[in-house]
Amino acid sequence: MQILQELIQIEHNCSIANGRIYIFMNQINQIPSSISKTCFSPDGTVLASGMTDNSISLWNIQTGQQKAQLNGHSDYVISVCFSPYGDTLASGSADNSIKLWDVMKGQQNVQLNGHIDYVVPLCFSPDNATLASGSWDISILIWDVKTGHQKAKLLGHSKTVYLVCFSPDCTTLASGSYDKLGIKKQGHTSTVYSICFSPDGAALASGIKQAGLDFI
Repeated sequence: MQILQELIQIEHNCSIANGRIYIFMNQINQIPSSISKTCFSPDGTVLASGMTDNSISLWNIQTGQQKAQLNGHSDYVISVCFSPYGDTLASGSADNSIKLWDVMKGQQNVQLNGHIDYVVPLCFSPDNATLASGSWDISILIWDVKTGHQKAKLLGHSKTVYLVCFSPDCTTLASGSYDKLGIKKQGHTSTVYSICFSPDGAALASGIKQAGLDFI
């Protein structure tokens, strides 16, 4: 009887999918608008959510309570990405801008302007020195995180760039686009939906629309 009561109690806080039982750690209910993107901090204590009301919310994972609301974008937030140290959050928006936020203070550090269309993917280099951003304007911009200055502009894609990923040693940047091109390597016959370097940086895996997986 005791086991049955415990199972009934757990039922309201779990989900069953693919033959597995998932227990929810917490549930966030006080969300004012739709969520477009989420990202965990490196230590797993904070969840950032980009919202369609142009704001960003920071959530305490243990309590499920909102820690801070970051306002400043003039259009909906498309992407959010924590720095490797977790002290900085980058956000990209349909207002074509990127903002770097101080996570502890809940304040904007700097705004990065350079794209002329929606900012989609964001990725910090593992050494925390560089930020890469991709856009509907088919460009990739490389930014100095400390100064906020644009270091480089990479062109080569013919359609929206929606994936960017640094290699572990920070020497290579892979990108994915609707033009089926990534890391200056053609060969895909379908849209590239995901890219990931191996921990040693020796291999790159890419997932494509046609239920395929390639290793480069």
